[in-house]
Amino acid sequence: MDDLERALAILSYLGFKELATVKKLREVYVLDDVEVCLDRVEGLGEFVEVESRGASSRELVELLEELGAGELVAETYLELVLRRSSTPPSS
Repeated sequence: MDDLERALAILSYLGFKELATVKKLREVYVLDDVEVCLDRVEGLGEFVEVESRGASSRELVELLEELGAGELVAETYLELVLRRSSTPPSS
């Protein structure tokens, strides 16, 4: 039994139920104290995530604008997946 199987067995034993699966491919870039993650999330698309211990929120938003990022999304990938699965497809 590997660590993942063990963790799944423990969660199941404790009564946890699988809510959703989020599959993503992430590339991580670091410069000084800024970390930029480029994510491809299955079923959702592409996202840019920026984190920094020292930069202000304003500086991070400016960096995202320089990178050409579109709409800012505050929801987690799980929240987006769950919302998408509960929304009927448009025709």
